[in-house]
Amino acid sequence: MAIRAGTARSIVLYMKVGLRVEDAVRKAVEDLRRLKKGGGLLRGVNLHAIDNRGNFAVLSLNAPKQTAYWLWRKGEAKPEKHEPERVAL
Repeated sequence: MAIRAGTARSIVLYMKVGLRVEDAVRKAVEDLRRLKKGGGLLRGVNLHAIDNRGNFAVLSLNAPKQTAYWLWRKGEAKPEKHEPERVAL
């Protein structure tokens, strides 16, 4: 479904036109919500995005269970485990 909706490209485009990374990811969620109405939403997907300043957003859509991601920032000794915000469509 994310490929069908062009989700990765959409997030980048939303950031190019000035949306913050979190707003761009949320806008992509709305795009995927439209797929649900047409019967095209199949299962869960995680959306990860980062901008050129290191700001990031991670959302988990329709995940059957809690997922996690690892973030390792410059200057940190090791990566940290985080749980994305879960969103139901």
